[in-house]
Amino acid sequence: MNESSFLHLIFLIVTQFLIFTTKTKNCFEQMNLIVIILYFKSSYQNYKTIKSKDKVSVIYY
Repeated sequence: MNESSFLHLIFLIVTQFLIFTTKTKNCFEQMNLIVIILYFKSSYQNYKTIKSKDKVSVIYY
């Protein structure tokens, strides 16, 4: 199991947990929460890829 799939699993668990724990009757708020979490997830993955690209560029130089 690589790191990205593990992180994906963690984010899924967190989203499910938040959906079940937030007692909001407003469905829109929950969707907002999920969108925010997905945004953070994607930005973190982008950061990781940029970091790995930096390492690769360092190796090439």
